[in-house]
Amino acid sequence: MFDEKLLNKAEALYIRCRLDEAFPLFMELAGAGCGRAMYFLGEYYNHGLGSIKDRNETEARYWHGKGAAVGELLSQLNLAYMEAVSYTHLRAHETCAD
Repeated sequence: MFDEKLLNKAEALYIRCRLDEAFPLFMELAGAGCGRAMYFLGEYYNHGLGSIKDRNETEARYWHGKGAAVGELLSQLNLAYMEAVSYTHLRAHETCAD
């Protein structure tokens, strides 16, 4: 079980743009099985937030996938969106190759 107060603290830091302070808290919470923290980690990697300067789609999919697996709705939605964008992008390239 994860610490709800720690999650609130991490989210408050994130909202105040203190991203590098919130990141290790989200990592700790994700290690304890917190789907909401997994969602936030997915967002860090998907958008290159804080000290993660470059977007890392593989890592974003990993964290959103873990969050989705434990029932985190926002992770499920983000993962579905990422899949839809990848599919659309793939289809556009296939059409251009014809």
